[in-house]
Formats: sequence, structure tokens, C-alpha cells
Amino acid sequence: MRAIITRLIGTCPACTRYIGSHQECPYCGIESPNRSRLRALQITAITLSLAGLVTLLLVGRQATAPLIAISRLIPVMNHGHVTLIGTVLTAPNISGSSADPKSFTFTLADPSGQILITATQRIAKQILAHNGPPVANQRMQVTGTLYLAAGRPARMYLDSAPLCLQGIATP
Repeated sequence: MRAIITRLIGTCPACTRYIGSHQECPYCGIESPNRSRLRALQITAITLSLAGLVTLLLVGRQATAPLIAISRLIPVMNHGHVTLIGTVLTAPNISGSSADPKSFTFTLADPSGQILITATQRIAKQILAHNGPPVANQRMQVTGTLYLAAGRPARMYLDSAPLCLQGIATP
């Protein structure tokens, strides 16, 4: 029984002094057989955790934002990444100059509701440079991050211009 306890608490099997995580006893030089098993367990745990992280990264990069109707947005989705399709109700309100916008905001509506869409400075510059500002009655597909706070109107922050803000031909 003493031998089992000795091996479990990290002591040397020969001199019974505490050796901690050393594989070899610093006092008498005897090698502890359990330290190699512990080392193998540590290596296995690290390898499996790294494999899990790599798998999670690969799956996360392939995930696409789901297409959702505006009326189905609920507070639990705050900071969620979604795609919306709708019609621009108002021309964008550009903060700053058209040449150097700080941001711009417009209202997007679908048959179920409406939401404010905001493009921050970097994305606003890209949109204005590539596509020009959205115009009223233009159908758009936008992908971005939701901001749903109690007592405030629903808002979405666009993620990027070229892929996330696309004009769709009006029927």
C-alpha cells in the first residue's frame, strides 16, 4: 500500500523523498516509472486539444451567416452574424464628407420589418469607392453583426463592403 501512495504523491520509490515532477530522483538518481506515464498523458492531452482547436478553426471558417427575416431578430441574437435581404427605405445619412466618410446609416426593410444598417469608416469608404452609396428602393443583401439593445432600434454593423453589400436587381 505504501508503494502505491508513494507513486501517487510524487515521491521517489527508493528513498521516499519528494521529487515532484522530476523523472529522476535528484537525491539518489533512481528513475521514477510513473513520471514517463504522466509525461505521455500530458503530450496526449496537448495533442488532442490542439487537434480540437484546428478542427474548430476550420469548421468556423467554412460557416456562412444564415439568411434571416428582420421580424425574426430577437435579443438573444445580439452580436450574431447574419445575412438580411431587403429594400433600402432611405438614402444613406453620411457622417463626414463623401470623400472621407466617418460612417453612414440607412434603413433596410423587408416585408416583415425594418432595421438600421451602419457602415463604419473603413467599410463606408470601400462601399462609396466601389459601389457608390445605396439609393432608396434598391434591393440589397447585407451581412453583418447585429446590435439588439433593449429600448433601442435594431441595428446591424456591416462587416465588409465587396462581399456583404450587394445590389440586387429590382423586379
